Order: sequence, then structure tokens, then C-alpha cells
Amino acid sequence: MITREEIFAKIKGDLPTLPVIVTRILKTIFDEGSSIKDISKIVRLDSALTSKVLRVVNSAAFSLPKQISTLDHALAILGLETLKKILLSLSIFDTIFQEDKANCLFNKSYFWRHSLAVANVAQNIAHGLHYEHPDEAYVAGLLHDVGKIIMEQILGEDYTNYLKKLTINPTIMSTQSEDEYLSVNHALIGKLALEKWDLPESLQKAVELHHGTKEKDSEMINELTAIVSVADFICWTQALGSFKIFFHPTLAPEIEKIINLKDLKIGPIMEEMNKDLTLNAKMFNFQADDLKGFIESIQKANFELGRINSLYDNTKKKLEKHVQQLNTLNTIICKTREIMEPSQIIQNVLGGLNEGFGFPRLIWFSINMNKRMIIPEVVCGNFEDNQTLVTVGYELDDEIGLALFNCTKNKKISHIRYYNDDVTPASCLLKSLSSNELLLVPIKTNKKVMDLFLIDNPMENVFISDDLIKVLDILAVNVGMALENARLFQNTAQMAIIDTLTGVYNRRQLDLSLNNEIKRSTRYGQSFSIAIIDVDHFKTMNDTYGHQAGDITLKDVAGIIKDSSRNIDIVGRYGGDEFLVILPNTKLDGALIFAERVRLGVEKNSLLKRKDFPKCLITVSIGVARI
Repeated sequence: MITREEIFAKIKGDLPTLPVIVTRILKTIFDEGSSIKDISKIVRLDSALTSKVLRVVNSAAFSLPKQISTLDHALAILGLETLKKILLSLSIFDTIFQEDKANCLFNKSYFWRHSLAVANVAQNIAHGLHYEHPDEAYVAGLLHDVGKIIMEQILGEDYTNYLKKLTINPTIMSTQSEDEYLSVNHALIGKLALEKWDLPESLQKAVELHHGTKEKDSEMINELTAIVSVADFICWTQALGSFKIFFHPTLAPEIEKIINLKDLKIGPIMEEMNKDLTLNAKMFNFQADDLKGFIESIQKANFELGRINSLYDNTKKKLEKHVQQLNTLNTIICKTREIMEPSQIIQNVLGGLNEGFGFPRLIWFSINMNKRMIIPEVVCGNFEDNQTLVTVGYELDDEIGLALFNCTKNKKISHIRYYNDDVTPASCLLKSLSSNELLLVPIKTNKKVMDLFLIDNPMENVFISDDLIKVLDILAVNVGMALENARLFQNTAQMAIIDTLTGVYNRRQLDLSLNNEIKRSTRYGQSFSIAIIDVDHFKTMNDTYGHQAGDITLKDVAGIIKDSSRNIDIVGRYGGDEFLVILPNTKLDGALIFAERVRLGVEKNSLLKRKDFPKCLITVSIGVARI
């Protein structure tokens, strides 16, 4: 492993100096009297930077109706504040970034997104605190983790191995662990880099101390350092870290002596960060999750974390427990964002609550308003003595069903405990589970509550505190949004392959399925058959009774074909009044039996519809072939 002294020598000798153009940009930004004309003069000195500014203004971020070809026009559109941020990002990161290495755990996109987010939050905190130089806070936030880039470039494989340790155990992430594993930490490396680049001492101190100090040096923390530290903390809590690692941070007590989280207007700060990230994502082509819907939960999480961290010294056990819960929460939420299958999201949530929090039994319910039923969808744990609740569900008017439904109407978590003289619907629910305590958690979306899950704590082996309920409340908000997005995605994907009129596959999906079946058949030497089904005299039906009657006929025929098919058969509308059915592992005689089953089904249906369409007898012609 490379020694600490060798690392320092490399920084002094190998680290590139900031180009003159970058230095001039920084000086202009720190000058509160600077104007867009002053910055324009600097940009014109560098043709490459001019080209990059034009590229950005013509990107999807601004959605301009026509291409901008002159710098003056571009600067007028961007404005002074946006231009400052763009120039900083383009010039500084182009100077210190190298190309991503193959199989490298250090992801440039994640790091850049984190740095931009911290810079934006730091600037907004500075504005809220009336800090004298908010632009200085932006630059400090942008450069706070620059030491990580330098360590990745200098340490190579040693740094990659350290990142591998973090993926296994994120709780070791700290400057202390970097010193232990790498003999140096990124905060100190960043400070040395800024020192070499001759940047102001205030920035050097903010970069060096943004993770806090040893107790004896706590007086060294100033307001700028605290601003950057809180901004970094907030971004990590929202899964906007510099690595793709599930990690929940802690805030040094000396930081909170300068900035109290409760005094911050978290909502506006996060809204501004969301806008800025969305813009940067389009300009620099990286992924940025929309955080708008998480503002309420963000406020709760940050305030709670602030309260816990401010009592760190005398509540260590409580803090460790809560951090563990928040880590589990963060892991569950991050996993839900990566999945687009609703049932898998539900399984992950219940599994995470079972393994991460120790709850022995959980049930996920959906609400079917058409049937007026609360229906169990997924069960986790042993419910052998409660088959009705976990297999059938209850009507909304039933006593137990009413206890569940009331929770969805209130849209709040219900903490239910057993009392001897209690005869409410909630007590009946407890008795049906032979339990002493449970939680009902409604899954919230922007529209309404259509899901909830039950957490059974039969022997009260898990202590259900107010903090835990707040954690579950945040989980419910995030899972609700993830489910809503997954169901929307699923519906959209379904619409792309399903014929909207008949509910069977469309022509595009049929062609794909037929091609796949041919390949499978060729590979394994297994034959299959197809059936082409044509509705007879369909034009006569349309001409006599109208197209609505024709639609009814096609729906009826499609339903009969589906009912006559096996689960492995593929049914689709080939076009107009024609249907195609792919029959895997089926010989010709089997295909003929299927065709006769369909023909008889259509004939039976035609007789039932004779009163509605007396002039048209609905029949089908069917052709089969073995492939």
C-alpha cells in the first residue's frame, strides 16, 4: 500500500494545477460586484469553454425552439447565476476528472450528482442563514469531496478494495476508516489540493473539516464549514451520495451547535435542489430522481435525525438503534425504486420489515371497492390459526374489515394494543390474531389509499416507539409512490402488447411470440401448431347492426378463444376479424380438437345472442397447421 508521505508527494508533484481560466472564473464569482459582462470576457478567452456553454444552452435542459449559435445569445438566456454554476461545473470537473475505468466502483456520474446537489443545498442554506457569501458556500459544496477523486486516481486498486468493503458494510464509511484502511482521508487530501490550487483558506477549511473534528479542535468549525457539512448530510439522507451505497449518515455534534436543523426551512431547500438537479441532469446527461413528492417525509427524517444527533453523547444506544432502523428503511426504499414489478416491491417491503426490524408476522392487503372487500395479497410469517384473515379477507361492513378500512380512511398509522374491556372493531382484530399489539400502516399515494399492511407484534418482542412509527410513516409514503409508478409502468407496458378492444395480444406481440416459438421448436426439436380463426360475415354484422355490435362480437369471440385455450397457448388478434393462436407442443390432431372446441363455443354464444342480432348468425372459419 502506498504510504501517507508518498500520497502527499504525488499531490504536490502530479496533481494538475487549475488552468488560468478556472482561477479567473473563481475570482469573478467571489467578486459580488461582477456582472455577466465580466464573465463573458473570460469565457471568450477560451474557445473550448465557449463551445461547452453553447452545447449546454442547446441541450434538452432549456428546450429552445431553435439552435443558439452566438455566445451573447447564450449568456442572455442562461443569466448570471446559472452561468456561474455551469462554468464552475464545466471548468473544475473537466480539470480533475479522468475517464471512468472499467469495472471501477467509483462512478463519476454519482459523484458529480452528489457534488452538484451539495453545492445547491449549501448555497440555499447560506441564503437562509443570511451568510455573507452564498456563492462561496456553493463553491465549497462543489469541491467538498474532491479528495475522493484524487484518492481514486492516486491509490487505484487500494481505493477500489476500500469501496468493496463499503458495499459490504456501509456503516464503516468515515474519515477515520479511510485513515485506517488507506493511511489518509479524502477531507485532508481535498484540503491539500485546494491549497495547491491557491484557493481561499476559508474553502480549504470547509473541505478539510466538513466531517467534523476531534473534540479538542471543535472551535475550528466555522459557519461555512457547518453549512457544507449539513448540506452533505442532507444529500446522503436522500440517497444522493457520491457512491451507489445504501448509507445513512450522522451529523457531528459540533456542527449542530452552529446550525440547528429545526431552524432550516427544509421544504424550500429541497424544492430548489430538485429543480437544480433536474436541470443539471439534462445538461450533463446523468440520472436524477424527482424528489418533489418526498418533501414531507424529508422534513420528518431530517428533523428527527437532528433531534437524535443533538443528544448523541447521552443517547448513544438509542441513536445506534435508530440509525440501524433508518439504514434498513433506506435499503428498503432504495430497492423499491429499482423494481418495476408491484408484487416484488411488496415482497421486498414485507421481507425487509421481517428481517430488518424483527417483526414476525405481516400481511399486505388491497382494497377492492367494487366487491367492498379487504383482500390479503402477500403474507409473511406463520398465520396457521388465522386462515380467514390471510386467505379470504373480510367485507368492509364486517367488524374486522371495518377495523382495517378505518385505517385507510384516516390515512394514518394505527397502533393497536389489547385492553381487557375493549370491545371495538380493533379489539376483534387483535383477538382474531391472538395478539397483544399490532400496527396498521396505510400506503399513501397522491390520490387515495388502496393498500395497507398489518404488522403483528404478538409477544411485543419489538418495542414500537414513536420514532419507529415515524420511520414506518416515511416508508409508507415512499412505497406508495414506488407502487404507483410501478403500476403505471406495468399498465403502459401491457398496453404496448395488448389489443385494447379484445384484451388479447396485438399483432406486434404475436409476431414476436411466433418467432420465439419457431426458435424454441428448432432448438429442442419440438413441433407446435397454429390456428387461424376468422369471423364469418363480419362485414354484414357491421353493416346491419353497426360497428358497436361488431366490437361486441370480436370481444365475445376473443373471450371464447381464451377460455378454450391452455395457459401456455398464445392468443392474439391478427388483424380485423382474424385471430391467431399459437399452440406449443401440440400436434395436428390436438390442434383440430382445439379448433372444434372454439367452433362449438362460438356457435353456443351465437344462439345466446340470437335475440340481439336475429339477422346475423355468428360463426367462425378455422384453419390449423403444424409447424
